[in-house]
Amino acid sequence: MIGKFVRDSIIYGFASLLSRGLSFLLVPYYSHSLVRSQFGMLDISTTFVIIATCLIAAEISQGMARAYGDEKSPDERFSYLLSSLLYITLAYSAVGVLLYVFKEKCADLLLGDVSQINLVVCAYVCSFFTAVQVQISNHFRWSLQTKKAAIYTVVQTVSCLLFTILYVSFFQWGAVGAVLGVASGLVLLIMIELFDLRRIFCVKVSFAKIKQMLVFSLPLVPSGVGIFATQFANRFVVKDLMNVGDVADLGVASRISAIVGLAMMGIGSALMPLVTEHHQEKETPQKIAQIFSKVCGLSLIAVAILSIFRREFVLVFSTPEYAAASSLLGFFAASTILSQLYPFSPGFWLKKKVGIMVMINLSTAVLGVALNYLLIPRLGLIAVGYSSLLSALVMVIVSMYFSNRLYPIPYGAKAILLGVVGVASFVCLDSFLMRIDLFHSLSFAIFAKVFSVCCVIASVMIAGILPSSEVIVFLSVVKKRVFASRA
Repeated sequence: MIGKFVRDSIIYGFASLLSRGLSFLLVPYYSHSLVRSQFGMLDISTTFVIIATCLIAAEISQGMARAYGDEKSPDERFSYLLSSLLYITLAYSAVGVLLYVFKEKCADLLLGDVSQINLVVCAYVCSFFTAVQVQISNHFRWSLQTKKAAIYTVVQTVSCLLFTILYVSFFQWGAVGAVLGVASGLVLLIMIELFDLRRIFCVKVSFAKIKQMLVFSLPLVPSGVGIFATQFANRFVVKDLMNVGDVADLGVASRISAIVGLAMMGIGSALMPLVTEHHQEKETPQKIAQIFSKVCGLSLIAVAILSIFRREFVLVFSTPEYAAASSLLGFFAASTILSQLYPFSPGFWLKKKVGIMVMINLSTAVLGVALNYLLIPRLGLIAVGYSSLLSALVMVIVSMYFSNRLYPIPYGAKAILLGVVGVASFVCLDSFLMRIDLFHSLSFAIFAKVFSVCCVIASVMIAGILPSSEVIVFLSVVKKRVFASRA
């Protein structure tokens, strides 16, 4: 299982590198091509796309994934895919009619500007194509067609980038052009994928399968909304309590901090199908724990690097106008990693106890929103960082606790806690020294930051989360698998 996991993680990780790299590299492009208010509206529109996809598609992708785990017949799997696509089309059509009728109110509610109706409509269209593409890509993923899924992710990344540059720079369509660029890239990819899957049109659509998938997925909708609210609801709170320009600072910080997701290297995409396939094997929990330890080690290092060099990242990848975003990078980086640890709480979906997960995610979402409304008037923008990190941390701890009661995994919590304390100490020390401006020399300041990063790496290894001996073994396995896949 670990060998298969490493190989799939590398493949998914390469695709993830391009996908997250696109979001990362678009920061300087957007910060120079869009005025601050447009950037803020674009970030809110992107959030709307994510939440609408979760609500309207009703998490049917989760229902399809669960059905794929039980169904081995290719034709039956195709039937689940086509049936889910029919549901998505019907659901978006019905909601689209309501959106068109109340489009002025939607624009005012989301963006506080009735004149931005076109942006809301484009975001809704983009949400539809996102839901369709997610469903098709999940077919390749859950059918364990790893390389094909990764290739299509690369196609999506490149096409979305090219269309975005065309609409924003050439046609000068601003935030609308940015959203349309993503939608156009998705349309192109969907056409390519459907051509690849053209034989599925011989398979029958089944309303019974739609019902089966929705029975499993509908209880997950509040959970998905809770997760997205924990990560993205702060945009709407900041717009309400502050202004759209401050939302732009959040957008810069979240996009730059998304780069730490590369530490996951496609782990979520590779791990969940394998756990579903091998969860009954006796050694699987121990293997999951080993993978979790390595992920924590890499993640801590990635978060520390982004936290220590936060000012440099913002100045290099945006403009001084977004300097306020630097204070949020460390918090957003940590919460980004925490939000991606859900594959290590497999007990809920393996035992079909989704009700517990729903309650956890909704509770932490309410906690995050409440903290934002409570702290932002007192602390300003930095309060968003505190609330995001705290709510994500509570969600992960509680989720792992209850998941472990359903499907026990020896996480090694003491070693991880020791590593977190060590890394946090050096990051806080570096922040304190920079705040009192102890280092007047730029070269000496850079040396001090590099030294802090080295201490962070040492802390992770001393804690036993990422022992040096295992790092060497892991790299040798990766090298072996890479050359094996080429052969």
